[in-house]
Amino acid sequence: LKEKPVYINIVLFLFGFILSCHAIACIWLSVKGFSTGDHADHYIVGLYWTITTMTTVGYGDIFPVNSTSQIFTIFVMIIGAGTYALVMSNITSIMIHRDAFQETVDQHKQQLASFMHLYKVPWSVQKETFGIYQTVVESALSDHQILQCLPAFMQTKLRMYRKIAIMRKVPVFKFSQTSFLEALAPCLKQC
Repeated sequence: LKEKPVYINIVLFLFGFILSCHAIACIWLSVKGFSTGDHADHYIVGLYWTITTMTTVGYGDIFPVNSTSQIFTIFVMIIGAGTYALVMSNITSIMIHRDAFQETVDQHKQQLASFMHLYKVPWSVQKETFGIYQTVVESALSDHQILQCLPAFMQTKLRMYRKIAIMRKVPVFKFSQTSFLEALAPCLKQC
Protein backbone atom coordinates (compact mmCIF):
# COMPACT_ATOMS: atom_id res chain seq x y z
CA LEU A 1 0.00 0.00 0.00
CA LYS A 2 1.15 3.48 -0.83
CA GLU A 3 1.63 5.81 2.11
CA LYS A 4 -0.44 9.01 2.17
CA PRO A 5 1.44 12.26 1.56
CA VAL A 6 2.47 14.13 4.70
CA TYR A 7 0.16 17.09 4.08
CA ILE A 8 -2.89 14.79 3.97
CA ASN A 9 -1.90 13.32 7.33
CA ILE A 10 -1.51 16.84 8.75
CA VAL A 11 -4.93 17.94 7.47
CA LEU A 12 -6.56 14.78 8.83
CA PHE A 13 -4.87 15.26 12.21
CA LEU A 14 -5.95 18.91 12.43
CA PHE A 15 -9.52 17.99 11.49
CA GLY A 16 -9.56 15.26 14.13
CA PHE A 17 -8.05 17.58 16.75
CA ILE A 18 -10.61 20.32 16.09
CA LEU A 19 -13.48 17.82 16.13
CA SER A 20 -12.17 16.33 19.39
CA CYS A 21 -11.85 19.78 20.97
CA HIS A 22 -15.42 20.59 19.96
CA ALA A 23 -16.76 17.31 21.39
CA ILE A 24 -14.79 17.68 24.63
CA ALA A 25 -15.92 21.31 25.01
CA CYS A 26 -19.57 20.22 24.62
CA ILE A 27 -19.12 17.43 27.18
CA TRP A 28 -17.35 19.85 29.53
CA LEU A 29 -20.36 22.20 29.36
CA SER A 30 -22.70 19.38 30.35
CA VAL A 31 -20.39 18.18 33.15
CA LYS A 32 -19.71 21.70 34.43
CA GLY A 33 -23.43 22.49 34.43
CA PHE A 34 -23.77 25.97 32.91
CA SER A 35 -27.48 26.66 32.93
CA THR A 36 -27.78 30.44 32.66
CA GLY A 37 -26.33 32.97 30.26
CA ASP A 38 -25.41 32.98 26.60
CA HIS A 39 -24.67 29.49 25.23
CA ALA A 40 -22.11 30.90 22.76
CA ASP A 41 -20.12 32.44 25.61
CA HIS A 42 -20.27 29.17 27.56
CA TYR A 43 -19.14 27.22 24.47
CA ILE A 44 -16.17 29.56 23.99
CA VAL A 45 -15.24 29.09 27.67
CA GLY A 46 -15.54 25.30 27.26
CA LEU A 47 -13.44 25.34 24.08
CA TYR A 48 -10.86 27.57 25.79
CA TRP A 49 -10.68 25.16 28.74
CA THR A 50 -10.39 22.16 26.39
CA ILE A 51 -7.54 23.61 24.36
CA THR A 52 -5.60 24.87 27.40
CA THR A 53 -5.99 21.46 29.02
CA MET A 54 -5.15 19.37 25.94
CA THR A 55 -2.12 21.48 25.06
CA THR A 56 -0.95 21.15 28.69
CA VAL A 57 -0.93 24.94 29.16
CA GLY A 58 -3.64 24.95 31.87
CA TYR A 59 -3.72 28.58 33.04
CA GLY A 60 -5.87 27.67 36.05
CA ASP A 61 -8.50 30.33 35.48
CA ILE A 62 -11.10 27.66 34.71
CA PHE A 63 -10.97 24.52 36.81
CA PRO A 64 -13.13 21.55 37.79
CA VAL A 65 -15.23 22.09 40.92
CA ASN A 66 -16.77 18.66 41.57
CA SER A 67 -15.69 15.02 41.38
CA THR A 68 -17.35 14.40 38.02
CA SER A 69 -15.62 17.34 36.35
CA GLN A 70 -12.30 16.40 38.00
CA ILE A 71 -12.51 12.84 36.62
CA PHE A 72 -13.40 14.23 33.19
CA THR A 73 -10.45 16.65 33.42
CA ILE A 74 -8.08 13.76 34.19
CA PHE A 75 -9.41 11.95 31.11
CA VAL A 76 -8.86 15.06 28.92
CA MET A 77 -5.32 15.52 30.31
CA ILE A 78 -4.46 11.96 29.33
CA ILE A 79 -5.88 12.51 25.85
CA GLY A 80 -3.86 15.74 25.58
CA ALA A 81 -0.63 14.03 26.62
CA GLY A 82 -1.28 11.19 24.17
CA THR A 83 -2.00 13.64 21.38
CA TYR A 84 1.20 15.54 22.13
CA ALA A 85 3.20 12.29 22.10
CA LEU A 86 1.60 11.24 18.81
CA VAL A 87 2.41 14.56 17.14
CA MET A 88 6.02 14.54 18.35
CA SER A 89 6.61 10.93 17.29
CA ASN A 90 5.20 11.59 13.82
CA ILE A 91 7.33 14.70 13.35
CA THR A 92 10.41 12.83 14.53
CA SER A 93 9.65 9.92 12.19
CA ILE A 94 9.22 12.25 9.21
CA MET A 95 12.51 14.00 9.95
CA ILE A 96 14.45 10.76 10.45
CA HIS A 97 13.15 9.17 7.25
CA ARG A 98 13.69 12.32 5.22
CA ASP A 99 17.22 12.81 6.54
CA ALA A 100 18.21 9.17 5.99
CA PHE A 101 16.87 9.20 2.43
CA GLN A 102 18.51 12.54 1.59
CA GLU A 103 21.81 11.37 3.08
CA THR A 104 21.71 8.25 0.90
CA VAL A 105 20.95 10.26 -2.23
CA ASP A 106 23.71 12.77 -1.44
CA GLN A 107 26.20 9.96 -0.82
CA HIS A 108 25.41 8.29 -4.15
CA LYS A 109 25.67 11.57 -6.04
CA GLN A 110 29.04 12.23 -4.43
CA GLN A 111 30.28 8.76 -5.37
CA LEU A 112 29.13 9.27 -8.95
CA ALA A 113 30.83 12.69 -9.07
CA SER A 114 34.06 11.15 -7.72
CA PHE A 115 33.84 8.36 -10.29
CA MET A 116 33.48 10.87 -13.14
CA HIS A 117 36.27 13.07 -11.78
CA LEU A 118 38.58 10.08 -11.40
CA TYR A 119 38.03 8.99 -15.01
CA LYS A 120 38.01 12.57 -16.35
CA VAL A 121 34.55 12.33 -17.87
CA PRO A 122 33.83 15.45 -19.97
CA TRP A 123 31.50 18.06 -18.49
CA SER A 124 28.78 17.45 -21.12
CA VAL A 125 28.58 13.76 -20.19
CA GLN A 126 28.60 14.59 -16.46
CA LYS A 127 25.73 17.03 -16.98
CA GLU A 128 23.78 14.41 -18.95
CA THR A 129 24.48 11.79 -16.29
CA PHE A 130 23.24 13.92 -13.40
CA GLY A 131 20.21 14.86 -15.47
CA ILE A 132 19.30 11.17 -15.60
CA TYR A 133 20.60 10.15 -12.18
CA GLN A 134 17.77 11.57 -10.04
CA THR A 135 17.00 8.80 -7.62
CA VAL A 136 19.29 6.26 -6.10
CA VAL A 137 17.81 3.24 -4.40
CA GLU A 138 20.69 0.97 -3.46
CA SER A 139 23.91 1.76 -1.70
CA ALA A 140 26.86 1.99 -4.04
CA LEU A 141 29.89 -0.04 -3.03
CA SER A 142 31.64 -0.37 -6.38
CA ASP A 143 31.73 1.26 -9.82
CA HIS A 144 29.33 -1.38 -11.11
CA GLN A 145 26.78 -0.63 -8.37
CA ILE A 146 27.13 3.12 -8.91
CA LEU A 147 26.41 2.70 -12.61
CA GLN A 148 23.67 0.06 -12.41
CA CYS A 149 21.09 2.70 -11.45
CA LEU A 150 21.62 4.39 -14.80
CA PRO A 151 20.26 3.44 -18.23
CA ALA A 152 22.41 1.10 -20.32
CA PHE A 153 23.50 3.77 -22.83
CA MET A 154 24.79 5.98 -19.99
CA GLN A 155 26.59 3.05 -18.36
CA THR A 156 28.33 2.37 -21.69
CA LYS A 157 29.50 5.99 -21.99
CA LEU A 158 30.83 6.11 -18.44
CA ARG A 159 32.60 2.75 -18.76
CA MET A 160 34.27 4.09 -21.90
CA TYR A 161 35.71 7.02 -19.91
CA ARG A 162 36.86 4.61 -17.23
CA LYS A 163 38.73 2.69 -19.95
CA ILE A 164 40.17 5.95 -21.31
CA ALA A 165 41.47 6.86 -17.84
CA ILE A 166 43.12 3.44 -17.60
CA MET A 167 44.63 3.81 -21.09
CA ARG A 168 46.08 7.23 -20.18
CA LYS A 169 48.15 5.52 -17.50
CA VAL A 170 50.01 3.69 -20.25
CA PRO A 171 52.84 5.98 -21.43
CA VAL A 172 52.05 5.46 -25.14
CA PHE A 173 48.50 6.79 -24.70
CA LYS A 174 49.23 9.43 -22.04
CA PHE A 175 48.99 12.41 -24.43
CA SER A 176 46.69 10.87 -27.04
CA GLN A 177 43.65 12.78 -28.18
CA THR A 178 40.42 11.89 -26.45
CA SER A 179 38.68 11.19 -29.77
CA PHE A 180 41.34 8.57 -30.60
CA LEU A 181 40.95 6.92 -27.19
CA GLU A 182 37.14 7.02 -27.53
CA ALA A 183 37.50 5.08 -30.80
CA LEU A 184 39.91 2.62 -29.19
CA ALA A 185 38.00 2.07 -25.92
CA PRO A 186 35.29 -0.26 -27.35
CA CYS A 187 38.05 -2.62 -28.47
CA LEU A 188 39.18 -3.16 -24.89
CA LYS A 189 37.66 -5.82 -22.71
CA GLN A 190 35.16 -4.45 -20.17
CA CYS A 191 36.77 -3.52 -16.87
